[in-house]
Amino acid sequence: MKQVLSFSNRDLLYEDRKLSEVALINPSSTVPSEFEYVDLESVSGTEMIRHRLERKETAPSRAQRLAKRGDIFYQTVRPYQKNNYFFDMDEDNYVFSTGYAQIRPQINGKYLFTLLQSDAFLGQVLDYCAGTSFPAINPSILSNLLIRVCTNQREQELIANFFVYYDNIISTASSRLASLKQVKEASLQAMFPQKGETVPKIRFKGFEGEWEEVKLKDISTKVIEKNRLNNISITLTNSAEYGIINQRDFFDHDVSNTDNVSGYFIVQPNDFVYNPRISTLAPVGPINMNKLGYAGVVSPLYYVFRVTGFNKSFLDIYFHTNVWHKFMKDNGNTGARFDRLSISNELFYEMPIYCPRDENEQQQIASYFTSLDKQITFQTQRLEKLRQIKAACLDKMFV
Repeated sequence: MKQVLSFSNRDLLYEDRKLSEVALINPSSTVPSEFEYVDLESVSGTEMIRHRLERKETAPSRAQRLAKRGDIFYQTVRPYQKNNYFFDMDEDNYVFSTGYAQIRPQINGKYLFTLLQSDAFLGQVLDYCAGTSFPAINPSILSNLLIRVCTNQREQELIANFFVYYDNIISTASSRLASLKQVKEASLQAMFPQKGETVPKIRFKGFEGEWEEVKLKDISTKVIEKNRLNNISITLTNSAEYGIINQRDFFDHDVSNTDNVSGYFIVQPNDFVYNPRISTLAPVGPINMNKLGYAGVVSPLYYVFRVTGFNKSFLDIYFHTNVWHKFMKDNGNTGARFDRLSISNELFYEMPIYCPRDENEQQQIASYFTSLDKQITFQTQRLEKLRQIKAACLDKMFV
């Protein structure tokens, strides 16, 4: 089928072609005796994040796709992740897993790669995937899928260059975000005393002396007020990644039964919530402050406490360190459920909090991390917007 579209003030001819008509699929090759192996975990988005040295005799059996400059490696297992890679290196010793389809373009390679990244093509791929937990498409089926190709080579080049340029902007924004997160992680380690220490490695100028220890019970009170009259219908969740969030905003629906939250604890703005569910991001469960600016309710499985006479912003930052983790591990247990930490109320409020004696130092630390978090939020939103713009361009060009 042919269609005429307008781009750059010219009439362009587009044709539907099978992928195998514009590229070689899984060309044969001989794997070298030693090579850099790229498995399905080695590509994130369109970036190669790692690779490892392997010898042919001990390498995984899936190490079979010898890369040549200009090759496209398309993830055939869980393709919805879009972890696909354009190999733009001169090296001849990179071998990819058979979890990728190796596509050797016979048209502009970067143009073809852009086509394969479009949601229109992904939709076709998903229609032909087999399997539930690990949906995958067979390379022979992949090769017969149709793509709409511009027959004008100059236009292929212009379109490819546009998306390469945009990908560079996205990559730069992603790197900035990663750098900010690394700075925060390093700062959390350096600006709070670690195990056996009484002072941090890095301090703001003008502050000295050992930090002091206070008990959580000395600076907070347990919140026991429940939603008896069902006056509050907003259910909150304490997420290890996102902090305290509205369930409806996060899940697009209420996980709890909103008709039966009378036994839930009421959380006011600036109250703290401990979620005993453990995860990779929160090995003893997260503690976060309610920064939403409005009240909500949380499951009675959570611990809720209200801080008085202490810098709340500093304490919020403190709970993003791992300084308090040892206390929780020493005094809590997972019991039969390995995804939840159990600790008594009495022990929980015995938790030691290490802090500067000078309240001005507490405030400077809090202000520093607040500023850093604002930058991270800005870069996160900017990166998401850039990706949305790219997706919109892909949809309009390759619908």
